[in-house]
Amino acid sequence: MGQVFRKVVIDVFMEAQQVGEVPVGFNPAETAKNLM
Repeated sequence: MGQVFRKVVIDVFMEAQQVGEVPVGFNPAETAKNLM
């Protein structure tokens, strides 16, 4: 379950990078680790 969620989040952030919503190279997994 966690791996599926992580894959979906990474896909969402990859699309956001392509349209310029988040900086290129932004790592959502690393960000989530730092929040916990």
